[in-house]
Amino acid sequence: MQSLLCYLKYQKFDQAERIIDDNFIHSPDDSKKVIGYIGLSLHYDAANQSLKRRMLLQKANEIAERTHKPTDLAYVKYGLAKYHLVRKEYDLFLKDYNIGFTTLKDLSKEHFLVSMFYNLKTRYLIETSSAEGKNQQDIKENSIKAVEYAVESEIPFLFDIESNGKSLEIFYHISQKNQIIKELKTKNKKYRRQKYIFLLMTVLSGLGIISLTYTFQRKQKLNKQQTYLITTEKNFLQAQHQILTMQREKLQKQIIVTSLQLNSKNLALNELKQSIENNENDLKKILKQEQLADNDFNELQYITKEVHPNLFNRIQKISQNKLTHLDLKYTAYIYLNMNNFQISNVLKVDPKTVRVTKYRLKQKLGLNKEVDLCDFIQNLGAVT
Repeated sequence: MQSLLCYLKYQKFDQAERIIDDNFIHSPDDSKKVIGYIGLSLHYDAANQSLKRRMLLQKANEIAERTHKPTDLAYVKYGLAKYHLVRKEYDLFLKDYNIGFTTLKDLSKEHFLVSMFYNLKTRYLIETSSAEGKNQQDIKENSIKAVEYAVESEIPFLFDIESNGKSLEIFYHISQKNQIIKELKTKNKKYRRQKYIFLLMTVLSGLGIISLTYTFQRKQKLNKQQTYLITTEKNFLQAQHQILTMQREKLQKQIIVTSLQLNSKNLALNELKQSIENNENDLKKILKQEQLADNDFNELQYITKEVHPNLFNRIQKISQNKLTHLDLKYTAYIYLNMNNFQISNVLKVDPKTVRVTKYRLKQKLGLNKEVDLCDFIQNLGAVT
């Protein structure tokens, strides 16, 4: 069709007829036949053969009525509108033009035919314009529309150069703008690609931050677990140390008790030695007393409590007068929770003597009558 219009524009009728005959009139497609007859009518329009042109338009109309295709009807109405425009039958022109142009509104891809309609309307406005330039704005708008749709259809030969001398100039400027638009679209694609790359980098950065945060939290959790384990181990070692301290103090207590027992044994042996020399009957009495003392010391090992290593230093500081060696012995016996009878057996003295000695020790410590000496010494030993 582009070649056909070009040949008709420059009155190359033989070439135009050959294209119409080969590609349209003898085509099995009725729609192509419609286009062929319309194209041939344009040829006779250029040759000023009005009757033949009318006959060709009639054939095209008959085929369009049979096919019921909007495109075929639009082509027929275009041909009829142009036929009436040449004959200056403007009422019939507007009737066929409006029907054809309305049909094209439902056809989104027929830029070629839309451009032809706008071009035809431009010619009509030029012919009917007054000397005052009444239709100049409409002529300009329709001419621009014709060029725009021609650019979209990529068939620039549809312009009616004789009717609008500025069409090529408009086409040139629109082509330049289209080129700019293509460049902008290319840049937009590039920017869109860069945008996607940026978004991808942002997502990867976010994932990296999440990964680092997870790693940090995991390490922090591990550090807390290690801290807990170390603290637990530390507490365990402290408990072990306390146990060892208690065992050491218990051993010291046993040493004191054993020392007391050995001291008692030595006294008993000395008395035994003297008794052997003096009286055999006294020997039996001393052995019996020694057996009772041994029983007391065996019981003592079960009922004593811990002896604090600093007990004697503390009680010396509290005492208002210097304590004697006997006072310290009594302090140890009392701390070991020994009663008066047990103390009297160990020291081989009368229980009344034990009471008197404990009373004097209480005075030396400056204790009131209400304060129990045994409780005071027990509490003193328990201070760490």
